[in-house]
Amino acid sequence: MHIECHFVIRDAVRELFLLSEVELERAVKVESCEPKYGAMLTSRVAFDLAHIVKLNATDGGHLGPLEIANLILENLRGRGQLESRDFFSFSLGGGGHINSTPSDIFVDSYFARLWKIGVDVLFSQGSFVVSECNSEGGPREGSNINWSDIFSRCREEKSDDVALFAHKLLGQEFVSFRDKLMALALLADRELEVKPYLLGLCGRQNIPWYFDKFVSDVSSYLSKYPIIEVPQWGIATEEMFMPVIIKILEFRHKFFLAAEEGKPWLVVRQLIEMIRDFYTFFRHPSFLRRQTCLNEHGVIIAHQAAFLAQVIRSLLAISLRYLGLPMQRETSLG
Repeated sequence: MHIECHFVIRDAVRELFLLSEVELERAVKVESCEPKYGAMLTSRVAFDLAHIVKLNATDGGHLGPLEIANLILENLRGRGQLESRDFFSFSLGGGGHINSTPSDIFVDSYFARLWKIGVDVLFSQGSFVVSECNSEGGPREGSNINWSDIFSRCREEKSDDVALFAHKLLGQEFVSFRDKLMALALLADRELEVKPYLLGLCGRQNIPWYFDKFVSDVSSYLSKYPIIEVPQWGIATEEMFMPVIIKILEFRHKFFLAAEEGKPWLVVRQLIEMIRDFYTFFRHPSFLRRQTCLNEHGVIIAHQAAFLAQVIRSLLAISLRYLGLPMQRETSLG
């Protein structure tokens, strides 16, 4: 979603200002927007452009951020291309920020392209909705994670029980898949405790078990509701699905941000939150009742849930492979 919006704004800026490609890429950045501002995305491109345009000016004059933002918005709203007209709604934020929110048409197109290309595309840094996909920049398996650093961080930042667990891992020559995953999860979620994992208890505190349970539940659900084609979204989207949909739309941006910052536990945080949101609707009585209705709406709900489940399962498998923790088989995490 962030990359797609970046491409749209970049093309508008390219039409308005004579900039080098380096200047263009440096100026156009799209970030997540706080919900209180009524948008999902925001860009301070007008502020960065004001500085660049001032430096490039030959007559000593320059445009302010607010003027530049209005020029960009006018271009975005007036262009005939589908992506700028129908994929995002743009508005002026404080001082010259350009805020935007993806439309129902964008969500439809996004998931349709995911169905056609495959979820692997979310691990590339190219646009795959508003322009041709560029698969370059994907994650490398193993990601060169310094596990000693991860365990040391756990020992220093967590409770006594976690510190003891991390100290034990630091002294081991071989550390299991599940121990590594739990260490990342403890850094990802400060509320997690390590005792349920050490005791082999079932529940959401034991993240390796929790991921196993999710993969097993999804496999069972997909055997009952196989995905034949990409389901309808847009106005047919249930409100209960929105937290999961938003996290899928945000996944790529946060994934590469975590990689850039060298914080692999942030990838695990995304996976944990996404799966928790999935179970919020998956176990809700309203969903269980409505998805079993023998009418068109019930069928749509069931297939939307199946599609979201498949996407999350794929993101889980690929993300763990990136972390050097590959799933041993489709229905188990080892």
